Amino acid sequence: MDAAAKKASFDSADFINLLKTIRDLTDQGWIRTGSSKASDDLFKTIQAVNVPTVLFMPQMQYGGKSKVYRTPGAGTGSGVSFAPNLMLAMNEKSKVKDEAWQFLQFLLSDEMQSAPGFNGFPVRQSSLRKTVGGIMEKLQNGKVQIRVQSQDGQTTQQPTVGDKDKETVLQIAGMADTYIYEDTQVMRIAREEADAFFKGEKSAEDTARSIQNRVTTYLNE
Repeated sequence: MDAAAKKASFDSADFINLLKTIRDLTDQGWIRTGSSKASDDLFKTIQAVNVPTVLFMPQMQYGGKSKVYRTPGAGTGSGVSFAPNLMLAMNEKSKVKDEAWQFLQFLLSDEMQSAPGFNGFPVRQSSLRKTVGGIMEKLQNGKVQIRVQSQDGQTTQQPTVGDKDKETVLQIAGMADTYIYEDTQVMRIAREEADAFFKGEKSAEDTARSIQNRVTTYLNE
């Protein structure tokens, strides 16, 4: 969807095939629904809001035997999408542009990006390495504990992180290249129309057309 151009492509062959693929995965048991979803789902979506999430989450799910994968996709982009939790802008008519730029530079400095109280994913490689190094130091001192989820319940243990895990963090951060913005209204439309498809009441083609029509109307309101 291109909100700026007020165009949507939900009636495309790619989206129709995506709907069919999701239903096939559900029918085959790869995606669980209903009461069994929370405990038996074979895939879980995580938001990499900070470095510890990427380092420790694989050890906290499925009895410590899970792995982080990039969401499959198509198109020209080969990286991963990202969504910031804070957006900053500078007014073109501002009388304190120099001060504003200095403030932004300070926020992006290694001092701020690697600060202990920084709760996010550093955008500087040097800061990211410092953050990982700080976590490794805490691990060596036994100051980090995680809860591992399995079919038998939860256990608390100290995580183990090796060089491969550290490189995974650096690799994922370096692949972030696609900014995304989730429009809650579009997501609501997609969920409402897709519900009939997954219940077997509508075809994928009819569902895609319904989503396309409603989203196009919304974009042009």
